Amino acid sequence: MRSINSAKRRSKKKLLAIAITLVLAAGGALGGAYALKVGPFHPTNNTPQSTPDPSLSDDTDSTPNTTSKHPTDTTSNSVKNNDVKKSGSSAASPDSAQSTTLEITSVTDNSDVVTIHTLIQKVTTLGTCQLTVKNKTNGLTYRDSAGVQALPNASTCKGFSVTKSKLGSGTWQVTIDYQVDSVSKGTASKEVEIDA
Repeated sequence: MRSINSAKRRSKKKLLAIAITLVLAAGGALGGAYALKVGPFHPTNNTPQSTPDPSLSDDTDSTPNTTSKHPTDTTSNSVKNNDVKKSGSSAASPDSAQSTTLEITSVTDNSDVVTIHTLIQKVTTLGTCQLTVKNKTNGLTYRDSAGVQALPNASTCKGFSVTKSKLGSGTWQVTIDYQVDSVSKGTASKEVEIDA
């Protein structure tokens, strides 16, 4: 009789040890998820961002960070996002459209190469950035594309570097079009003077 009770106690102790281990592991996983802000602890911003129509406002007080030699135009365009809910009507209601802002944050002239950096006011890895640079002085055009990289609070085009010898000196019109599934979600342009 003693050996049966002893075996039951050992079995209960093993089950209790396994249960405690599982509870501690689950607690550790939840604590780790909370510390890393992932899963159910990921902060979400459910309020839609609204951006005023740039054609209706005066944006003279906004000055993006530009480190080029001679910036002649600093423009950041805000466009309506084409992610609208499909309904029986082809016209989207104002509540169904979200704003996505794309900004060229810097055009940097580094000896042989011009680097272009952007900011997309949305955390995503979807889509591509289409770059078009036109030298307005000599008419040459350069095109490139890059993926999108998520940052903690926004996203960016993975970066562009344009060798000066491809376009030469002059006024460069830099345009970036952010697209998802070949649909434009935002466009930004900036003119800079480049000395090759």
